[in-house]
Amino acid sequence: MPRIRELNPHIPGVEAWEEKPSARAEATVRDLEALREPHSMQESEKIIAEGLAAAERKRARAEGRISFAKNVSEIRHERHDGKKIAEGAVSYIKVENDAVIINASDAHGSFDDLMAAIKEFVQRRERGEHIYFNYSGDVSSGDVDQVIPCIEALASLQAKYPNEVTIEFGNGERRGTSLLVGLAREATKRFAPELDTYLETRTQELVDQFAKENNITDPKKAKRSFNIFYASELLRLARMGGAQPGRAHELNPEFLSRMFKALGGMEKAGGVAGEAVRNLRLGVSEPARGWDKRKASGENQRFAKEAKKIFGYRKN
Repeated sequence: MPRIRELNPHIPGVEAWEEKPSARAEATVRDLEALREPHSMQESEKIIAEGLAAAERKRARAEGRISFAKNVSEIRHERHDGKKIAEGAVSYIKVENDAVIINASDAHGSFDDLMAAIKEFVQRRERGEHIYFNYSGDVSSGDVDQVIPCIEALASLQAKYPNEVTIEFGNGERRGTSLLVGLAREATKRFAPELDTYLETRTQELVDQFAKENNITDPKKAKRSFNIFYASELLRLARMGGAQPGRAHELNPEFLSRMFKALGGMEKAGGVAGEAVRNLRLGVSEPARGWDKRKASGENQRFAKEAKKIFGYRKN
């Protein structure tokens, strides 16, 4: 049934009017497309929070549950000595028998690709079709600096269509992955550009030192370590700024050590690589202690506070 919108019920003589499905669809798409434009971290957090709240309300109303676990990793299988089944999100959706589900995934920061699927869903839904939208993961990592608009678009869509949209999480949404690739670096560029400039310079110095320590002559090979060093320095500064640690299982320092070894052909990940892994390990295991803060007393404290905000944004 078409929705009725009142222009202003408090003004005599103003009557309710019926908005055409095409106009509703255009307005929704226009709102989502506007997310490309620069906006503050606070605005971004509000958009994402609204989407998460809508998803949580939907989860609470879910019918036909097979488990009350919020994540597949919480489910254990009796046949396999109680081992966890897998990593990933559990979601539930109830649809009509004649419903169509648009399933999108793997945007990896491509806002245009994601919006193509969203636009089709919105237009068909507003025409009254029994159509649903499911996003099945991998948006928080990518080489294109549009990860945040993608996340905001999905969150906004979830809030606008709480019963018709389902968003699942992929391995790209693991916080460890989002720290190393995509989200954290993009958030720094968007919300703390001066910090990003500092980190870009500092990271390049570490990449050059890493190449020198391990006799890496191929610049492209050394460049592959850039994201790890950038994340390490961001997390180190955040820790000095008072950021609370994350969860140890969200990041795998041992894997990073092996990655460094593969890049440098090293038998042991020492030097600047070892220090980077140490920074990442501490960042997800314990808050900064007195001697850490004294050691970092010469750091730019404004950058440390900004890094703390970025780390908090990423965690949320």
